[in-house]
Amino acid sequence: MKVFDFPLVKLTICLIIGIVIGAIYNVSLKVSLVTTGALLVLLLIAYLFSRHTFKKTIWFGLAGYMTMISVGIATLNFHNELIYKQHYTHNYELKSSEIHAIQLEITEALKSNSSYNRYYAEVITINSSKAIGKLLLNIKKDSLSIPLQVDTQLLLKAKLQELYPPLNPHQFDYKAYLNNHDIYAQVYTDTNNLIIENTEMHSIYGYADNIRQTIISRLENYSFKPDELAIIKALLLGQRQDISNELRQKYINAGAIHILAISGLHIGIILIIISSLIVKAASLFVRTRVYISSIYFTLIWSFLPIVLLIPIGIILYRVLAADIINNYIYIGLIVVSFWILYRLMKGIYVIFDASPGSVYFYCTITLIVFFGGILFYFEVENSAVQYLLFTLKQFNVLG
Repeated sequence: MKVFDFPLVKLTICLIIGIVIGAIYNVSLKVSLVTTGALLVLLLIAYLFSRHTFKKTIWFGLAGYMTMISVGIATLNFHNELIYKQHYTHNYELKSSEIHAIQLEITEALKSNSSYNRYYAEVITINSSKAIGKLLLNIKKDSLSIPLQVDTQLLLKAKLQELYPPLNPHQFDYKAYLNNHDIYAQVYTDTNNLIIENTEMHSIYGYADNIRQTIISRLENYSFKPDELAIIKALLLGQRQDISNELRQKYINAGAIHILAISGLHIGIILIIISSLIVKAASLFVRTRVYISSIYFTLIWSFLPIVLLIPIGIILYRVLAADIINNYIYIGLIVVSFWILYRLMKGIYVIFDASPGSVYFYCTITLIVFFGGILFYFEVENSAVQYLLFTLKQFNVLG
């Protein structure tokens, strides 16, 4: 059976399209609700008519797809906390110097800077009145400050302050980044002006953070150096708070900062999902019925050589910083990549029950077209080839 023969797949795609439209065009909640209601009525009418006709028409399916698009737009609006009257931005002036009694709950710990421990926090009450919304919490460091865990509830006195916009053109807009995470204000405080009310875990995020902290405490029992432990936590748990600026700069200079951008778990999940979808789409062109489970096990078998790179990744920053055998490392990574690709193509022709030559040919053509198209686009837009040649010369790859 073809993938798009499943109605659920088509409806899911329409839902995603609706969410994208809502994010781009900022459709109001009222418009999205009215449109969704009207389309639901139209869908019901189309269904009643389709029950009494022997000839298939497109109207019921079209009404269903349009309804799901509208539901996607409405769903995005319902997740926008600014539509609720209890949001703190509607009742409290951010430019005011008034001190508020704010009750918060920690939702995520961020990387600390030299002066403050930083957290995302959910507002519970302001001046004993119910309020909702998220904000950025900055707690000044001192000898008594200890890291706060997720689900910890605090009561503090502080001013609600605006987020700082970028000061220079083309600078990273941290304010817009926080706004996209529904954070519109920040507070600054210290240990003298806050009270820890409750540290009991009650959410899935709290339990997940507790498991993460348990793993970290176990890792700290081993004789890892601080930089080594920071890299292990970044790769395994996605925790990059302990990576020093000096270590981060070494990765930037080596061109390997993307390794620390997301955790290895995230990379693996995304890679498996995308690869599964591509292989499943390719299976539509063969007669053999290919199951998702077969694709999954083929991908796991294909990517097994990555396991060999795990011990190397732990000490990679030291080797790259030495700048002695970097070229050999790059060559080794390329060889491993081709090894994985070969295993993947071998697994594909086994589950497709196709000839190896045809699989190798079509996979090679697909890769050439894909990467060639990307290179062509960036060459037209940014002269990518010249930048690549310049980068290789900077790292003494071309002499």
